[in-house]
Amino acid sequence: MQKKHYYRLILIFLIIFIFSNNCYAINWYGWRIGNDTIELDEDSVTQKGDSIFYNVKYYEPESISILVVTVQSKNGQVGIVTTQSKDEYDKNPIIDTSKEAKLKPLTYSSRLYEIDKYANKMINEKVDWQPYMKKLTAKIGKNWTVPRYGHPKQATKVKFVLDRYSCIHGDPIITQSSGSSEHDNSAKWAVSGCFYLPFPKNTVRHYRTIEFTFDYKALFK
Repeated sequence: MQKKHYYRLILIFLIIFIFSNNCYAINWYGWRIGNDTIELDEDSVTQKGDSIFYNVKYYEPESISILVVTVQSKNGQVGIVTTQSKDEYDKNPIIDTSKEAKLKPLTYSSRLYEIDKYANKMINEKVDWQPYMKKLTAKIGKNWTVPRYGHPKQATKVKFVLDRYSCIHGDPIITQSSGSSEHDNSAKWAVSGCFYLPFPKNTVRHYRTIEFTFDYKALFK
């Protein structure tokens, strides 16, 4: 039965790159600037009109704390939109694009110079992800064993983070349960037990957050 439905699985899997303001993982990538380390949350990089917004984390010695700031970048200028503690951000990791910052020219000596350049590359890169995602779908589909027992009420959704070298970061997370632990676990194991491919060579990204939907009912229609 597994082999019989394998090619249908490729059509049934729903793959989502997560960029919405309300749902994404936190994937920090850092730069060593002088004696400081500043990190960009790659999943926060968002374009709105002519502006790019992104979240940056750094250590603030005066308050002896780690802060996360939302930066607005536009036409070679940057500004701080909001500031919060890392603990606050971890509880509610969103990017606020509803406010405008007071923009100032971005100079080469700015601590944000390299990060801003990288964020702009992320937004403007021209990468065809379809071939990569088709191969990824086929690998997970081949690795998925549908349980014979259990009664799923709906599809299982599994979210996970891949890095550019094909490794999973952290444990896959079930974002929607099917109502059957057997089916949920089979979906999670299908994701965690795969050998993934490196990212396309022409992408600058270090991480991608992906959500898979395992639709059991569609499988047997």
